[in-house]
Amino acid sequence: FNHPGFSSSISDSAQVTIGTDNELTLQILSIAFDETQNTVVVGEDITGDISYTSLIATVRDTNNEPISGQAVVFIATSSNTEVGSITYLNQISNTDGQVVAYFDDGGNIYKDTPGTPNYEGVTVIAQLGDKITSPEKFNVYSSDDVWPYNLFVTTNTDVIQLDGGVSTATITARLLNRLGNPVTDGQINYIASRGFISATGFTDITGVDSVTFTDLGNPEDVGVSDISATFSHPGFSNTFIQDSLQVYIEDPSFQECTYISIPSSVPGSIVVANGGGTESTTIKAELYDDNDNLINTPTLVRFKLHPILTGCYLEEPGVTDTTVYTVNGVASVSVNSGTRPGPIRVEVSSDCDQDGTPEIESVAVPVIIEAGPPHYIFAEWDPVNGTVPSGAGFYKTQVGAMVYDRYYNPVEDSTYVYWSIEQECENDLQSEVYGTSFTYNEPWQSDGDTTHGLAFSTLVYPGDEVGETVSVVAYTWGDDINGDGVYGDSIGAIIENNNGDVGLIFVPGIVMLTSSVSYYDFTLNPDPAIITITATVLDFYGNPMMDVPISFEGVGVTEYIEFGYEEYTDEGVLSYDELSTLGNDDGFFTWRDYGHDDNPITPCWGNLNDIHDASDTTGDGIWDISEVSEPFDDFGLDAVENTFDEGEGDGEWDGYPMIDGEPIVFTDNNGNARITFSYSKGLCTLANVDEDTGICTWDDFTSSITATLMISQITSSDPMDIVLVRTPDTCD
Repeated sequence: FNHPGFSSSISDSAQVTIGTDNELTLQILSIAFDETQNTVVVGEDITGDISYTSLIATVRDTNNEPISGQAVVFIATSSNTEVGSITYLNQISNTDGQVVAYFDDGGNIYKDTPGTPNYEGVTVIAQLGDKITSPEKFNVYSSDDVWPYNLFVTTNTDVIQLDGGVSTATITARLLNRLGNPVTDGQINYIASRGFISATGFTDITGVDSVTFTDLGNPEDVGVSDISATFSHPGFSNTFIQDSLQVYIEDPSFQECTYISIPSSVPGSIVVANGGGTESTTIKAELYDDNDNLINTPTLVRFKLHPILTGCYLEEPGVTDTTVYTVNGVASVSVNSGTRPGPIRVEVSSDCDQDGTPEIESVAVPVIIEAGPPHYIFAEWDPVNGTVPSGAGFYKTQVGAMVYDRYYNPVEDSTYVYWSIEQECENDLQSEVYGTSFTYNEPWQSDGDTTHGLAFSTLVYPGDEVGETVSVVAYTWGDDINGDGVYGDSIGAIIENNNGDVGLIFVPGIVMLTSSVSYYDFTLNPDPAIITITATVLDFYGNPMMDVPISFEGVGVTEYIEFGYEEYTDEGVLSYDELSTLGNDDGFFTWRDYGHDDNPITPCWGNLNDIHDASDTTGDGIWDISEVSEPFDDFGLDAVENTFDEGEGDGEWDGYPMIDGEPIVFTDNNGNARITFSYSKGLCTLANVDEDTGICTWDDFTSSITATLMISQITSSDPMDIVLVRTPDTCD
């Protein structure tokens, strides 16, 4: 205050805060986005983009009316440190007075540790001017910590009346995460096949949501209502979990027994005792009134097996006639199989008025005992139609085994069948059969058709083993084969081609023919014509096929001659019993083809393989035993000693022996088989004689030659022609 008369002033001051009486509240919800980007309330924040925490601040005046245009800020902390980031959908309050944002965890986990003094989860507040909301707390979990959720549905009663909603059932859903903790604000969806139930509910802080189920007074509501509760989490690929129960809506005006029904059992087929499958199931009887409603009053129902399959029983061993009460109109007993398959015929009856005489009855076959344990097994294959290239030089062929019980019923599906390749002595075979299969599995051939009792497997082999033989065995366990009362005996079967020997077949490749000459003139060259023929065999992949038999045939051939590189003395060899000489002066290389032990009855490698073998029995890399043969010069392919060429000093006669003197020769390591053809000039018949000059002319002769691979599949070369001529010359 200024007073000019005194030329002085006095002053004083005070502070006033300009505040607001507006109300600020904060709400948080854990949400996820579905495929249409709509929000779904899911109950928990999970790190990453699986689910988020939605932050909703609302500004209201003293009359509880929303206020727009207010700037609200969210602050999120963990252990007193700001964390994450806030994404605002609007930072100024809208017409509903709301500011909405999302908390982004940045891929981090913020989870409280129970028992510690500090809160390690996320704490969030909303601030408007000087107003700050009470903090809201939430955790950000790892998906592995909490997912999958578990949903449990219960009811306080499983029967209500058709009374227009007077009687009700309370349906309670409990949603828990993987840790067993309740999931709050989880959206539960409900559906009922009869009656009425709320479509949606949300769990409380205990993870529980309760809704009311009631009838609508519609007579069509009478019956069993299937009630399902589901929870969907769009943040996960496996988004859907469900639980269900049944509540019966009964019409109290009709409760007189009218008829009894036997529905089919589930499962409707079982196997005999020790059959390797399900041996029991449940038989039910449904008791109805004259309005086709299940009778709710507990009523005795009698079950009786007639006739009785050996060993089959109800509830307990030896029981074939028993009585039980209905529950909600349904009576149930268990039935167990015996020792034989067949239909289980059951008779049910009920004495509703308890006068001692059954008023209603029914007969049905709700269950069939289909099969017993494995007793027979049969193995087979189709090499010609079932073998295909599998890549990398390998081939595969499908094998199968049919398994029956002792009554020739196909055994239970998924009965395991085991496979092996069994050889009587060691060799270098590299074939393989997939070791385990099971009945009713899907084959890779036949368009995936499945057959009860039939198990498929696959035999795989490399191209070098085409033409070799293996013994493929299928076996399983099951019945009391030995008759000692103990189940689980082994049964097996060999694929029965060639007495158990499976020949690994040739998937068609190429058989090519070449000749040392394609044109021969007897006038200018010696008679007979000696011509070397070579057949080359390549498999599907173009690789040479070794040790496979080739049969040669030529039109007009006078003699087939064995082709060899090393000289031998054609003096024959002693028979195994040394009582006679075999192959003396027969024009063919002769040896005892009995393998390294020179024993004709032992099935060891090299025995009767039509190849002259030398064996390394000591493992030092040098042959030490050669099959007994006619003497030969072991000088190799050039037939010259000490040149160290291929075949020299290998203990084997290098050539192409003709099997049993027939024009059948095995291929070498390069896929080549060779033989020599002899032609006589007499094939060229006389055509004309010039009396003046004494010169004769002869007709040409064309010899058509083929080579055939003598293993499945039999494959022949294209024909090749050799033209034999006699140019005009002095008559013979």
